[in-house]
Amino acid sequence: MEYKKINVLAFSIAVGIAYGLAVLYLVVHYSITGFGEEFLRLYEVLHPGISIMGAKTVGKRFLAGGIDVVWAFVDGAIFGAIVSWFYNLFTPRASSSETRSEETKNNNEEEKAAIRAMFEYMLELWDERAIDEAKAVGYDMVYLVEDAKIKEMFSMFVIGMLAGVSLDKFFEKYVRADKIYKDAFFAEFDDSIDELVIKYKEKFKEEFQA
Repeated sequence: MEYKKINVLAFSIAVGIAYGLAVLYLVVHYSITGFGEEFLRLYEVLHPGISIMGAKTVGKRFLAGGIDVVWAFVDGAIFGAIVSWFYNLFTPRASSSETRSEETKNNNEEEKAAIRAMFEYMLELWDERAIDEAKAVGYDMVYLVEDAKIKEMFSMFVIGMLAGVSLDKFFEKYVRADKIYKDAFFAEFDDSIDELVIKYKEKFKEEFQA
């Protein structure tokens, strides 16, 4: 199982802000109610600055409280940095098999995008009636693609060109456009395409092997 590492800087700032806000609350609470003096006295013993308990004026009390909050942020940030560093130190790295799996997934997505681009290019050529060029792309993809379903898809579209059918009519009559293979390919066909396959399969083989 892969565990994500913590961003040390972000975690440190977050803990610093949280601790600073907690001390700010105590400072405000003490200023209003007078409760919490023991905690603040202990806290101020550990940090240099003006004591909020000894402040005689409102201005000095605000200054002392501000210094306490700043020290709280510093303390929290240091604590957060230490905790996140130790967490990252003991967090297991992703195994080589998991890394390879992620790389394979990325490669597959890139390959699918490339095949989809060639498929769209073939359709564009067909639509522009550049049939020879479109068939050449189709034959190349039949040869290059490893996925049997996609290989068959390119073959069916080439057979449609061999039959002299227009792109729009081919989609209308033979392609099941409601079923998309791998979210990218029209690889499902109506049974009526079998007639074209039977009629043009020899010509397909002849041109493919040429």
